[in-house]
Amino acid sequence: MNFERFSALFLILVIQNVSPARADESTPTLPSTGLSSSAPASTASSLSETELKQMGFRFKQALKGERVALVHRQRKEAESLKAAHRTQEREWKASEKVARKAFFESEADGKKRREWMQDRQRRFTELKASFKAARAQQEQEHQQILEKLEADHLSRQKRFDESLVRKEVPSESVWSSSIL
Repeated sequence: MNFERFSALFLILVIQNVSPARADESTPTLPSTGLSSSAPASTASSLSETELKQMGFRFKQALKGERVALVHRQRKEAESLKAAHRTQEREWKASEKVARKAFFESEADGKKRREWMQDRQRRFTELKASFKAARAQQEQEHQQILEKLEADHLSRQKRFDESLVRKEVPSESVWSSSIL
């Protein structure tokens, strides 16, 4: 059914103040619930047990999908950060090699060379520590986002279950996450 036909049917139902539950079966359905897209929660009190179970299953699958997507995105971000750090380290080592060669050509004194190498080692340690701190910060941010998502899932699951107990179709706000 195309959008224009649906809009016209919905407009007629609204104008005639016809309950969508009494509307013909050609009314489009929500893909996620299998219920009429124009049915308000208050008129859907005649949901069968199988419809309630199907909605509960689909809702749990949707929550699981959101969590899996978030974890996948976070894993890719972590891999990207590690790759950037490897590139930075490789570039740092290449520039240090050039600087060391130039310094060693200009300085023949062993004591100054030793100090320069110790300073180089200190700089390298600082670079690695900054990488480690960036990864730790990213992991902490990812953990906070995951905890927010899980809290959001709990509150949405509670609202969803309350709607099912009342044998109503849960509102659209329950189905969509505000975190992602």
